[in-house]
Amino acid sequence: MISHSQIYRVRAALGTHYYADQADDYYSRDGNAATWQGEGARRLGAVDAIDPARFKAMLQGDFGHGITAVQSVHKDAKARAALDLTFGAPKSITLQALIGGDDRLIQANDDAIATALAYVEKHLAMGRRKESGKSRVEHTGNLNIARSRHETARPTEGAAGQYRRLGTGHP
Repeated sequence: MISHSQIYRVRAALGTHYYADQADDYYSRDGNAATWQGEGARRLGAVDAIDPARFKAMLQGDFGHGITAVQSVHKDAKARAALDLTFGAPKSITLQALIGGDDRLIQANDDAIATALAYVEKHLAMGRRKESGKSRVEHTGNLNIARSRHETARPTEGAAGQYRRLGTGHP
């Protein structure tokens, strides 16, 4: 199952705690539990493991190297920072992977999600650019993706093994 929600810039600090600061969840099992993906991340030098401080800065619009998010048309709490995509594996898969200890299933799921996100980046990543007072949408093929594997269940979640991926893009 895939679900999505917006993360707003005003709540970036909460997003950082939820997605990056919980060592028992997101940095568990191996060094690939929380990693960067995407051409935008690569261009910004965000590779390998996610640094929570850099992650928070990016959610707040500071991408480093003097690059900041363009001013949002929303000057209030609706200024968007990222899109949260949650890929939930079927319960039978997560049980076999996490309780049964089949690391091949974890790797297969990680690979499938990375492939899906690469497709989204290549074919669906868009941004708005304002020129001469007119907005236009353009294909960017450029996303900053923070991938975090979340292996514990919350009482409101049906299955263990949620896989969260955040994407922030800029043209």
